[in-house]
Amino acid sequence: MQKKSILLAENLAYNLSVDRTLFQGIHVSIEAGDRIALVGGNGIGKSTLLKILASQLSPNTGSVLRHGMVYYLPQISTIRQEITAETVLNFLISISDEWWNIEEILQTQFHTNLDLSLPITNLSGGELTKLFLAIGLAQEPNLLLLDEPTNHMDLQALESLKQFLQDFTGAFVIVSHKPFFLDQVTDVTWELTPAGVKVYGGNFSHYREQKEIELEVALRSHEAARKELKRTQATAMQEQQRAAQSSRNGRAKFLNGSIDRMAAGLMKTKAEVSTGTAKKKHEAAVAKANQKVAETKVKTTKVTSIQLEEKIKSAEI
Repeated sequence: MQKKSILLAENLAYNLSVDRTLFQGIHVSIEAGDRIALVGGNGIGKSTLLKILASQLSPNTGSVLRHGMVYYLPQISTIRQEITAETVLNFLISISDEWWNIEEILQTQFHTNLDLSLPITNLSGGELTKLFLAIGLAQEPNLLLLDEPTNHMDLQALESLKQFLQDFTGAFVIVSHKPFFLDQVTDVTWELTPAGVKVYGGNFSHYREQKEIELEVALRSHEAARKELKRTQATAMQEQQRAAQSSRNGRAKFLNGSIDRMAAGLMKTKAEVSTGTAKKKHEAAVAKANQKVAETKVKTTKVTSIQLEEKIKSAEI
């Protein structure tokens, strides 16, 4: 049975300025039941991409087609900046005519009872996250876009969120710095890069295993390129030495009387032509080998940087 399409994004690009592109060439689709982790280096644009998918931000190029209700949960720091109501109750009344439904969802889905008379600024990060998730659920979304909902959550809150996401019948995309959490709730990983999104089947641990394999392949390719460069350089040197020796042999034969001046001149000209041709040929070969070394080095650096960042994040948990 074919799954229902919820979102289709094609050729997305976003520019930070006229001469600086954050990312480009993004083609992604989301279907009912998808559980997606969005990963990538710091500053790569994960929050920006979520905002574009949620229609909170317009891309410089590309399009996003949505089928169904999409709910976007920003980072807690953003939520705090936007809240102006005094109490939790005042806030709920300001956003919904049936605010009690949100309170019920908080109790049934997240096992949370909030004192509605409290100043909303007194709520913890975890409480605010659950409150805004409940607000989203009251809208019966088909897709949740979650920007670091695991921040500021204790283990009990994380367990509650994990259970909710495991039971959620819609699709979701989540950004989180907690690999162990992603392992329990996702089965697809999107890696965001400046050149697009690379899709990996499996949870975060599987993604990390694939990155290790990519690193090994990149390192082998780089080492092979370095060896080929050394071989090319050695071959070029040998050819130049042979051509120079041929020129010297012609002069020696002329000096000892083995050949006349014209024959010596022809040998010299032939050697010079051969040397020039060989030099151009091997300069091109060396340049090509150097380019291959540079390309494989870039691939190695890209993979390694992601590996190091994910290890740092894991160590922080």
